[in-house]
Amino acid sequence: MKFTDDDILYLTGKYFSNGYHLLLQDNTYISRLNCIIKLLKGKRVLHIGCCDHIPLITKKIENKTWLHGLLMDNCSFVVGVDINAEAIEYITNKVSYPQTNNLRSCVDNVFYADVTDSIPKKLQNTIFDFAVLGEMVEHVNDPVTFLTKIKKNIGKNVDKIVITVPNALCFVWYIQKKKFYSECINTDHRYWFTPYTIAKVSCPR
Repeated sequence: MKFTDDDILYLTGKYFSNGYHLLLQDNTYISRLNCIIKLLKGKRVLHIGCCDHIPLITKKIENKTWLHGLLMDNCSFVVGVDINAEAIEYITNKVSYPQTNNLRSCVDNVFYADVTDSIPKKLQNTIFDFAVLGEMVEHVNDPVTFLTKIKKNIGKNVDKIVITVPNALCFVWYIQKKKFYSECINTDHRYWFTPYTIAKVSCPR
């Protein structure tokens, strides 16, 4: 999503409208995974929430859609952190993932950690080009507090943060086109976001 100068003035609170129309038609659809990999190729990456749901990991590896594996394949250095200890144990001991291009296994540098509390001691002097939060924010109870704490704890270690979430407007399009009047949702999700609202939530002041 590309924002205009006017969009940014509203996002930052310098302008206000109770009926602002954010134009979407000039934004070409790009696959989330393709966009992330293109942006992060060859970079040093901290992958927050690296594991995914345990029932989905193996299938995603088979389909080549497991984000952590794709990052390992395409980035120069990747560290994963996740608050789900069971999932960390699962990918460390039970997941078979093909060797990456630079011959490192997908379980190298994976840590159980809550980055809203603190960054792991082993990473406190490590510098990353990007942190990635892929399809995470919709799972937390308080997105603004969550992102504010992460920014505070990793700010000196990370240059930029990439955040992706499911797009609520795709759900609206699906209903209109398919005339399928039910909500198809990951049952752990707390929120639907639009391009504007995730941008607003991602810039806590």
